Amino acid sequence: MKPAPHPDEVRWIGKTFSQLTFSPDVRVPRPVATGQGEWIVQDHVAWTWIEGKETVGNYDDKLIAARAFHTGVRSLKRPSFVDYRSDPWALADRVAWSERSADYDAHTMTALAPILEMAESASMPEGVRAQVIHGDLSGNFVFADGLSPGIIDITPYWRPEGFAEAVIWIDSIWFSACISPDAFVQPGMATFVLRALARRLAEQPEQVAAGLKTAAEAAGVVTHLNEATEKLLEPWLS
Repeated sequence: MKPAPHPDEVRWIGKTFSQLTFSPDVRVPRPVATGQGEWIVQDHVAWTWIEGKETVGNYDDKLIAARAFHTGVRSLKRPSFVDYRSDPWALADRVAWSERSADYDAHTMTALAPILEMAESASMPEGVRAQVIHGDLSGNFVFADGLSPGIIDITPYWRPEGFAEAVIWIDSIWFSACISPDAFVQPGMATFVLRALARRLAEQPEQVAAGLKTAAEAAGVVTHLNEATEKLLEPWLS
């Protein structure tokens, strides 16, 4: 069970993911409707349980599962709710993709402005197209012995597939497990890594504005990301 703060999104996910099939390389839970076909009950949505626990590392297996997931959703059309979703993460995502102006505190802008400038000048490879992606994969893999990786807590965005993997790369700085840039084969990773870093930076003041994080907590995350920027970007911009 999980809260359903965006009813249109929940109903779209329910109708869509109750019918999709995926390759054996990934396990994906299914949303569960009531007997009357409703996806939301008392502001919550239900999903089937899939066995497994979160595991640090295992990036090769995670990327295989991510690619299997994105292959399975590649034919989906753009859902309308992505244009008006207004949670901190969606707002930050639009900032990262230059669809919304960045107007934050000086500490955040010192770190964010150069990243946005580089992202604007980075080229997008020909043929790369947006599709439905899971926009927050890093903490949403589960592993169980003898089973393929599971992907949970589906968070749909309309971006190129490589962006979902770039978020994994950026988030890897929070974990001790090593990850090699050689694991990523998506075209345009330089652009995607810049925009993924921009999104994580922009999320901090957006969460403060929404009352989900203190200014001091957000500033600490911004500082950490800023200090790690050279390490995060070097493999892609060298």
